[in-house]
Amino acid sequence: MSEETFKVQAKKPPSTRPTQKTDSKSKLEAARVQKTGAQSKTKEALPQVHDLGSMKRDERIAAVLAKEGGKATVRKGQSAGKKQTGTQKAGRYDGMKRQIALQKKSGTKATASKGKAPSRSRAKVKVRPDNGVLVMRLCLVALVIVLSAITAILVLRRVEEGGAPTAALQNVAAVEGTVTIESGMGAGAVASLFAPYTDSGALLDLILDEGLASSIRSGSYSVHPGMDPGEVVEMIAIQPSDGRIHIYPGYTIDDVDQLLSSRGLAQRGDFSKACDTLARQAGLDFAEGWLLAGDYVFTDPDTLARDMLSATLSLFKAHAHELALSPLSMEGLVIVASMVNRETQDEAQMPVIAAVILNRLEADMPLGIDATTRYELDDWTSVLPQSVFEELTAYNTRRRKGLPPSGIGCPGQAAILACLAPSDSQTLYYFHDEEGGLHTSMSYEEHLASLEALR
Repeated sequence: MSEETFKVQAKKPPSTRPTQKTDSKSKLEAARVQKTGAQSKTKEALPQVHDLGSMKRDERIAAVLAKEGGKATVRKGQSAGKKQTGTQKAGRYDGMKRQIALQKKSGTKATASKGKAPSRSRAKVKVRPDNGVLVMRLCLVALVIVLSAITAILVLRRVEEGGAPTAALQNVAAVEGTVTIESGMGAGAVASLFAPYTDSGALLDLILDEGLASSIRSGSYSVHPGMDPGEVVEMIAIQPSDGRIHIYPGYTIDDVDQLLSSRGLAQRGDFSKACDTLARQAGLDFAEGWLLAGDYVFTDPDTLARDMLSATLSLFKAHAHELALSPLSMEGLVIVASMVNRETQDEAQMPVIAAVILNRLEADMPLGIDATTRYELDDWTSVLPQSVFEELTAYNTRRRKGLPPSGIGCPGQAAILACLAPSDSQTLYYFHDEEGGLHTSMSYEEHLASLEALR
């Protein structure tokens, strides 16, 4: 609707310091070596001592024998700590008897089995661990715990701030799904849709480098993480080599002409001339609006123009019953459908907008479709001054009642079907909010109130 009346005014991941891993096996091995070294020194001092308990026992036996006048020598491989000479006069069992007698005298209980030496508990040797090694181990364990805690805190903080901890987590978050490309979406918007599944920057560069921005097909596509940008392009774009071309709903004849030229399929102006020639041959008052948007196999500009017109006529033939009930002629129908396509790309809104246009035509009211003036000026992006809408021109539907003299672009099938089956509503006003939502009203006062509520 008019700008005057209907415009609303209303992953870098957090870095962590590397931690020195403690090799527990290496530390234990070092402790064993140190312990072995200490034992080696003991063996050097007592090279023939294997059992300290046995040594003390033999010392006691030797002492008893010496007191009784006997001589004793330490068995080979043992040491009593003192140099002793002589041979043991008493027999083995005599020595044992004397030892038992000595123990009884001192009040110590002892037992002996036949043929065995009296059993005594051997002295236990306690080896204390190296305090330095133990302290080092504890320090390393504490350091690892502290660094792990710091890392966890940094990651959690990063997540709370909205950042992605790692690219790996992002890949895990992305799962197989569906991406839907709406009609009229630009290459940048399309590339952003695939960001969770591929390198969106590389995808955009590939689309632009190959000149495929105008060849992207709308629709829903199955996707999965880790897709190659080339794989995505082959899926969503019509390649120049296969001879197919996609005409978006709302494209003007000049837009199509420029598309063919940019892809090297025709010279600039060839398609526009082909459309003018076709309109004269078919007895049409104009060509703009009669050419149906969609996918086509391109051979030459003349054939493409005829194919697009044939597609429109085939659609009318398939819906001849609805066409017979429509208040619009086929010429009027393609004009209204082209305006609907310029007012919205949302197919759900198309029947409502078509109803508003038909209701205004019936009420003999100006349509107030600013897209018709933009088509006349060939300016779809600039903010148009109010003075433009004060001029009484053929395409100024604010000032002039009825339909403009031609369509304003190639209508899509959905827009034509919406005009054949408009919404059952008597609404006369509508506008879009900033999010693209459609608001309708029965009267101008209600329309102004809706606008005021959104300011």
